[in-house]
Formats: sequence, structure tokens, C-alpha cells
Amino acid sequence: MKTHNVDFLVAGSGGGGMTAALKAHSLGLDVLIVEKAPHYGGSTAMSGGGIWAPNNYVLREHGIYDEPESVVTYMKEVTEGKVAEPKIRAYVQKGPEMFDFFRKASTHLRWIYSEGYSDYHPEFPGGRPEGRSIEAEPLDFNELGEDKYLVQPSDITMPGGIYLTALEFKNMTMALRTRKGLQTSFKAMGRTIADAVTKKDMRALGYSVIGRLKLALNERNIPLWLNSPVKELVVENDRVVGAIVEKDGEEVKVLAKNGVLFATGGFDHNRKMRRENFPQEAQRDFSLGSKHNTGDGIQIGQKLGAKLGFMDDAWWMPAIQLPNGTLFTLVSERAIPRSIIVGKNGKRFTNEASPYVNFVHDQIESGNEVAYQILDQTAVNRYMYGAKPPLLPFSEDWYKTGLVTKADTLAELAEKIGIDRDGFVQEVQDYNRDAETGKDTKFGKGESAYDRYYGDPTLQNPVMDEISKAPFYAVKVVIGDLGTKGGLDTNEFAQVIKENGEVIPGFYATGNTMASVMGYDYAGAGATIGPSMIFGYIAAEHAAKQN
Repeated sequence: MKTHNVDFLVAGSGGGGMTAALKAHSLGLDVLIVEKAPHYGGSTAMSGGGIWAPNNYVLREHGIYDEPESVVTYMKEVTEGKVAEPKIRAYVQKGPEMFDFFRKASTHLRWIYSEGYSDYHPEFPGGRPEGRSIEAEPLDFNELGEDKYLVQPSDITMPGGIYLTALEFKNMTMALRTRKGLQTSFKAMGRTIADAVTKKDMRALGYSVIGRLKLALNERNIPLWLNSPVKELVVENDRVVGAIVEKDGEEVKVLAKNGVLFATGGFDHNRKMRRENFPQEAQRDFSLGSKHNTGDGIQIGQKLGAKLGFMDDAWWMPAIQLPNGTLFTLVSERAIPRSIIVGKNGKRFTNEASPYVNFVHDQIESGNEVAYQILDQTAVNRYMYGAKPPLLPFSEDWYKTGLVTKADTLAELAEKIGIDRDGFVQEVQDYNRDAETGKDTKFGKGESAYDRYYGDPTLQNPVMDEISKAPFYAVKVVIGDLGTKGGLDTNEFAQVIKENGEVIPGFYATGNTMASVMGYDYAGAGATIGPSMIFGYIAAEHAAKQN
């Protein structure tokens, strides 16, 4: 077996792995990234690209300052005491430091504020309705040269090749309702035409996060092996000193004297692990994570006696399965005012506009593996739904595959989709009565700033309006996820720990390979990528101090 020597080995090329490699190299370490997939970027590339990292310089430049204790208080509320406080404090402390490092490390690492994207629980002590999320500045992928063809493909696309930042997407959902929405739509279409003429290949969201990090890695000539999964760890005297990597079908012993970081993703597409850990309603694989996320890193860590945490949870996301089999996340769609989501008894089971993890927790608790989003004709005409622009009808394929059902009356719609007719008709009547006053007496929809973010600002309650204009529609909603939350438990230095609390020397984890620092909840947009990058940064710092 061939041997390859480095100082620090990073397994996984998402945001966490790339950040760790960049930081480790800046500290003088010889770094290698290995990636199981034939593409780099992992689930980060496929994501919305938000990063929740409070008090970084980008936020401060927009007047959003935080006392660290305020953020710690918020995080303790979000995690309900289920995450060790030193780990929370490390996350809060190192986030701003990481972005200061980015600013000095490369001119490619440029970020923008996701203006107004509320924390997911702004009503909690320390929560902020103006939000703490940032994203990467859109990038012309031509800057990557041939590397642009090796990035992980994403299903997050807009018609006509339009690219949008998070704020622009939010505005565009109101294209027929607000001046800003209409202006954003014309702006996006105009620059798309201009980019086509000048042959630019502009990308935003997760693509731009990964693209910018890859450019920074390229400046330092940090190697990245694709098609190179880790098969096992090399352990000497109870310390991880490297890994066996299968590179292009041949095993290579990679020795890493300063340590090994696993940023290999969760167990999104491991059916056995899903069955063993998730409730029945959520065991089907409707994950939007990279198809290469099959729990390899977690299973390898288990062999060393690593403690696991939050294995029964995921970054849940209500979704629809499109006729071609791909999944589309329901984020803004759940805030459509003339709309509710019901279960098999015809009743609502939660606040439809609530944060997606909380929404699915309630869906699971209600026993509804499948739910239905109900819309009237006015809703279909006024608002975007998925990639369908307002005014246009749903695609015929959506009807043929059973994704959408249409009926002239609510009673007929209930019978067609097989839910309790009388309960459903009564539920819509109750909802319409509340819509007249703008107060949801059942679940408080619209009371939180997060609920209202994607709502219609022209209404008394931006996420409530009566469902009254026939015909009526039901869209089939499944339990999806952005990746799994459970993984190897770690301390404040991203070191993997055993059941007895002892660390496994030389072994680090971040991202969805690591038990989530968010516990069973979600602090704000980017609470997956933010921790992945920050704990990757922390791991690199700690590893650089090892002999």
C-alpha cells in the first residue's frame, strides 16, 4: 500500500472541510482534502448558502452588533440545555474571528448581509427580527476555470438561468404584489440577458459559497482528491494519525501527524440508519443532501467508540416531489396567505409559516407522513409556487403524477385526496373567519417576524387571507430534509469524544458528521453551514497546536 504524508487530513469538501483546510494551511500545515464524490462542494453547494455566524464584520457594517452573551442566551434557549455551554460559547466566539480571517486570507472571500431574514425564533431572549444571516456574494463561475465543471450539481434552479440572492428571491415572490418585487424581477431578468451576451456564468447561494472557497484554496495550491472515500482510520497508541483512503480504486495510507477532520456529511441516504433512528413518518428518503452522504464518517467514528448525539433528528424541510423525482423545498410557499396545510383528518396541525424544522416536528407528532397544502385560485394567480411564476397554471405533469389535485369545491377536493371531508370544510371555514381579523386563533400564524418574512406586506396579516376563490388546489407535501443532524459528539475544540467524555486524540468532526450544536432546533438561516465552517475553523486551529 502506498503511503502519503501530510500534516492535516480533511475528509469532505463542503463549507466546513474547505474552511478547515484554508485555516490549517494559513497556520503552516501541509493539508490534503479528500472527497468521496466525483464532485466537490457537498451539500453546501446544493444549499441556499446562508451562514448564521452572529457578530461578524459584515453584520457590524450594517449596524447589527451583538453582545456575545446575548447570542449565548439565544442559543441556550434554542438548544434547551441539550448542548454543552462551552461548545456554544466556542461557536459564538469563533464566528466573528473566522470572518476576520477570511477578509485577510483572500480577496475572493466576499459576503453580503441577507437583509431582514429574521432569526427563526426572534421572540426568544437574544433573538433578532432583523436577522444575523449572511451569504456569499454572487460569483462568475468562469473564474474557476475547469474547476467549475467539478462542483456538486444542485437542484436549486430558477427558470431561464436567473440567479438570485436570498433577499432578491424573497422580493421576487411578491412580483405581482409590491413595487420592489416587480423591480427585482425585471432586474434579475435584465442582468441574466446581459450575462448571456457577455458569456458570464453567474451563481449565487450555495454555489457561490463553495466557488469562492475553492478559489481561495486554489490560491494556496491546496490539493483536493475526488473519488477518494475514507475507508478507515489509522490509529497508533490510541491516537488517530491518518486514514486509509481509496483513491481511484487503489488504497493509500494517508498519514496526518496533526490530525484528521471528518466533514463527510450525515446519513441522509442510508436507509438502514434512517430506519434505525427516525420515527416511521420520516424514514423515507426524501433528503435533499448530497447523494453521497451515507453516514460513512459516523460509522467509522463509532468503531473507535465515539459518542453519538441527536441521531433521531434532521434538518427537516417540508418538500414536494416533482414529476422527474427531484425534490423542491417549501420555504416561501408555506407563507402564501390564501393557504393552509392539513393532515389526513382535514385539520391543520401547526403554524404553516413556522420554521421548517419546527413545522416537520409537528407534522411527525401529528402522525402525518403526507400532508396537503390547500390553495385557492387567487393564491395560484398571485404568488410563485416553486419555480411556477404567478398567473401561470400548474404543469399538467403535476396533475398526472398526483402532486396537485384540483376541484371546484372544498368538499370535492377532500374526497379526491382522501381526507376527512367534514373536518376539512369546517377547518377552512374557521380559518377564513380568523382571516377576517388577521389573527390566527389556533396557531398564531403571523405573530413572529420569521412568519412574516415571506408574507404579503399588503395584507393586515401578511400570511393570512381567506381561501374562497374556486377552483381549489391540494399540493402533496412530504417530509424532506436538508441533511441529518445526528453524528459524532464533539467538544468545544471539535474533538470527537467518547461516551465517558474523553477525547479521541487526533480526531475531529464538523458539519453533519458532528452532532448538531443547534440541538433539536434551528437558530436562523445558515444554522447548518455556519457551524460547519466555524467548527472546521476551530478544528484546524486546535490541530495546528498538536505535535
